[in-house]
This record gives sequence, C-alpha cells and structure tokens, in this order.
Amino acid sequence: MNKQLEASILNFTKSIEFLSNVDAASLAKKEVKRLLTKYKPTTVRAYLTIYRKLIKVDSALINNALSLRADAQNGIQRAYVKKIAKQQKTLIKIKDINGMLSKAVDLLSSENIGELTAALCLLTGRRMTEILKTAKFTNSKNSKNSMLFEGQLKTESKKKYEIYVLGGKRDECKAALKKLREVVDSKSLSNLEVSRKYETTVNAKVIAWFSEHLGQCSAHDLRAVYATFCAENYKPKNQTTNSFLSKILGHGDTDINTANSYQKYFL
Repeated sequence: MNKQLEASILNFTKSIEFLSNVDAASLAKKEVKRLLTKYKPTTVRAYLTIYRKLIKVDSALINNALSLRADAQNGIQRAYVKKIAKQQKTLIKIKDINGMLSKAVDLLSSENIGELTAALCLLTGRRMTEILKTAKFTNSKNSKNSMLFEGQLKTESKKKYEIYVLGGKRDECKAALKKLREVVDSKSLSNLEVSRKYETTVNAKVIAWFSEHLGQCSAHDLRAVYATFCAENYKPKNQTTNSFLSKILGHGDTDINTANSYQKYFL
C-alpha cells in the first residue's frame, strides 16, 4: 500500500473511532469527496474497497458511505461502454501469432519476473495479479492442452474451471508459475498493491517482447490475444463468441457482455 493511502486510512479510522454511525457516515462521505479531488473515479473506487476492508466497521451505513455515488458509478460505466464500442470498430491484426506464442514459450525458462509473468499471461489467459498472487494450476484429465485454474479475481465464485493452455506447454506453465512464486512475495500484499507494485515491470517486458506483434500493448492486452486465439481455434460452431469467452475467462453465467472488452484483435 502506498504511504499516502495508508496515512489517509489511518487518519480516517482515528477520526471516526468515537463517533456514532451517523456522524461517522457523514465523515465518510466527506472522505470520498476528498479522494475524488485527488484521483480518478476508477482509482477512488479501488481505494474505497481497501478502506472498507481495513477499517472493519460493522455498519452498513458507514460502508455504504464509503462508496461512490450512483452517478459516479454510472459515469465509469458509460466511459467503459464508449471505449469498448470504439475499440470494436477498429480491431487490430495480430502479426505472426505463432511467432508470438513461440516467444512466450521461450520466456517460460526466464529468471526475470516481468518476462515470466508476461509469458504466463499470454499462454494461460490469466490476469497479471492472478499470475503473481492468486492463480493455482492443476492438471486436467481431459487434455494435455488444458488445465484447471482457481484463483479468479473479480468474481464471487471460487470454483476451479478448465482453461486452455496455448503453445502446448502445460507442465512448463505450471513449473514457471511455481518458480515465479518462489521469488515474488505477494502474500502480504493486497491485490491492488500487487498490481501497482509490478505493473510497470511487467508491462515493460510485454512491450519489449510483443509490441512488434500488437503495437502498443500491456499485460491486459495479452488476455485479449488469448481470447482471440481460443475463439478462433476452440469455439464450438454452435456457441456465440461472447458465451464462449465468458466461459474460458471465468465470467459469470449471466455476464456475457464483459467479453466484449476482450474482442480487440483478429488473426
């Protein structure tokens, strides 16, 4: 956690220590307004999640106050929908997907945190923070080109589900994840802290190794490449693209629209 955020949470916790829930909720609303003057709404939303987790106040009134108002939430959603709509009008061609996958396979033997993470993001389609902190891989009996994954972020479900492994290197991916976790101490960090600590390092390696295939890119874009490759090679003909992507990316059964954000490329 960055020092500014830690100090803010500590000061807020002290300020409400002896207040009634009503008065504490009032201060919470002021705290949200203060954060919005310093950070973007998406950042504030992430920070407020940490506030609610750490202050551990058993009050729905205070917890609700430590949330963005509906109009701010709706603004974030409108911006997201607009961005996705624009993105889908101009899909980007992936240049030499096989060469890209070959590079990722080679990077599985790297000792560099950024390179290992980038390779695993592409070959397994998992998020950067999942690779660095929450992901667990176990063998699937169905195919040597798939494995079971648990540790999904952004969902209430904790169940394992089957994912494809690109490049035909299931065992190598499992070994690379184990090696990565031996050098990355993420257990004491929150998911947001992991993301902020490693995103610059990982994204630099993504650009270094894969920009010639994608142009400007990030670790998040590798998940979109994974989705594109799987849809092209594994999607049943009688299943819609959104439904298929929702399944392999671990979205909820009723949340097939989120798959739109991963339709950025074509082969």
